[in-house]
Amino acid sequence: MLSRLREQGYRCVAVEQAHHSVPYWTPGIYRPPLCLIFGHERAGIAPWALVEADLCVEVPVYGMANSLNVAMTFCLVGYEIMRQQNAFKTAVL
Repeated sequence: MLSRLREQGYRCVAVEQAHHSVPYWTPGIYRPPLCLIFGHERAGIAPWALVEADLCVEVPVYGMANSLNVAMTFCLVGYEIMRQQNAFKTAVL
């Protein structure tokens, strides 16, 4: 399934804490078209999807919990994508 998206030019980015993941704020990693892969809050992303992804990013979590819920993670990563794409143009008054 991810191979089909890749053939169409998509970059497949898994959002998961893994040994090979990089911080989600790493510059230049989000380029359109983009496919974001999020997993189940307890089970994570399926192993086959992690293997097929072009890149794995993680949102570091400190303290007792070892993960954020999927909605919060999507908000953080989505905001960072918009920031890196300079989508928040400031109006000059």
